Amino acid sequence: MRTMKIIATFGIVSLALFACKNQTNADEAKFMDEAWLDEIELNQNEPWNADLVTNNGVEKLKQVLDEFQTTSLKDYHQLANQLININNYIIDNCTMEGASHDNLHIWLQALLEKVSELKQASSVAEAEELKASIEFSVNQYSTYFQ
Repeated sequence: MRTMKIIATFGIVSLALFACKNQTNADEAKFMDEAWLDEIELNQNEPWNADLVTNNGVEKLKQVLDEFQTTSLKDYHQLANQLININNYIIDNCTMEGASHDNLHIWLQALLEKVSELKQASSVAEAEELKASIEFSVNQYSTYFQ
């Protein structure tokens, strides 16, 4: 009887641990489409130096993402338009060259694709997921650029 209790307890603990592990994996799976993370590189384990225009543009992206109120699909589409304008400003005024520019292109291309998808989102749920993925990418900028 005691052995049965030990086996049952072990089974319950194992299931609980498995459930927690699956929740963590589910949380990470939200951003599994982040293929750009496999492509982008650091500058000898340090962030690349970015130009002032790019750094200021990314700060503006963060500000808009933090402050823009999104409750309807129309709101998300308007947010996408604002993000597109900021991205276009970064692209048009960037002075970076060489490897730092190449790595910026990897980050920026992925971001542009997400923003384009947000502009075309057909449901609030889809738009919320895309906005979260955009926020993730924008927050990752400081890992790779300074």
